[in-house]
Amino acid sequence: MSKPNPTNRILIVLPFWEGDKGQAMLLARLLADIEPKHSEDADFLFVARYDCEHNLDTVSYVSRKFNVHTYRSRRRVTGWPMGCNAVFFGAMEWVFHKMESGQVPHYKAVFIMGADGAPFRLDWISYLHKQWDEKQVTCAPVFVAGALIEDVVGGHDHINGDCMMMSGNLKFLRWLVKGICDITVPAGWDWVLASDFRKWGWAAILGVKSAWRRQAKFTQTDWDSELRAGTVWLHGQKDNSLLDVCRENLCKKA
Repeated sequence: MSKPNPTNRILIVLPFWEGDKGQAMLLARLLADIEPKHSEDADFLFVARYDCEHNLDTVSYVSRKFNVHTYRSRRRVTGWPMGCNAVFFGAMEWVFHKMESGQVPHYKAVFIMGADGAPFRLDWISYLHKQWDEKQVTCAPVFVAGALIEDVVGGHDHINGDCMMMSGNLKFLRWLVKGICDITVPAGWDWVLASDFRKWGWAAILGVKSAWRRQAKFTQTDWDSELRAGTVWLHGQKDNSLLDVCRENLCKKA
């Protein structure tokens, strides 16, 4: 077995299934288009559900700006939330085993994003790097960070799993992949594991925001409002309007 190869890069992970594949590919192409050159700060992993093919044209397109990996989850589960949980654990199995064996760099962190998100700044990757590094100093230890959703009723806060940074620490990933391994209750993995993540150490990242299943069309007015609020990444837009507005505003600056 090869030794882990440490790097300061993060790994961007984009899980998808047939239902959100189109949106996921649009997001991936957008992220490639706004990168000024081949990234030295992040690599990219496409994770398809077991019954979904990769879009090889998009993989090739994104590889112009990122080192790209692809994986097709072996977990044969569908539906919400169990299918979503299966794709997540499939992705983390790939990350853990590839890093542990030295087949990919030992990333300092993983950014897991849903297809329904988008950045508001060209330097969004650098921003995540800076925030992650600062949390290791000010809130240490931190193994999970992102959009912290407060539960004002039940007291069950959680960090949304579709815009979450997760540590590349192998002890943590081993616990997640081999210790937890799966979720057996009908709820999302990020919600079920919230108390465990809190015990390991978590933190909110200012500027990473989650809007639960936003249905209203995203407009330029919304964009301007989010910028004033300091939003750097927004998750939860269920149509392509956020991607359209993001492309209109960022690609002309890239």
